[in-house]
Amino acid sequence: MSLLNKNGLWWLSITLISISILSLSTTIMWNETKKENRELQVQLKNLTSQRQINDSLTIDSLNRVVDSIQTDLFTSQTINGKYEMGLHFLLERKPNEYLVIKNYIDNLE
Repeated sequence: MSLLNKNGLWWLSITLISISILSLSTTIMWNETKKENRELQVQLKNLTSQRQINDSLTIDSLNRVVDSIQTDLFTSQTINGKYEMGLHFLLERKPNEYLVIKNYIDNLE
């Protein structure tokens, strides 16, 4: 009760202690929030880099599929060109056989 005997300044002591506790708890919460924020930023960077890796893998696999399709298309066009040249040869040299083969091909469709 010595606080009451000192001109009634006990409320000032309690106020200062309360402010100190509040400041300390606010600082602790701010530090924890800052730490969580840093952890979230690291997780975001990891997710972003993982997504970039996945995107590049997807792009690479799609590029391989496109390359494969283009290779197949080139092969098919080459074979088709050979048949067209053969038909043109028959048209010039043996028109009757050309008509037989052309009629056969037209009826396949």
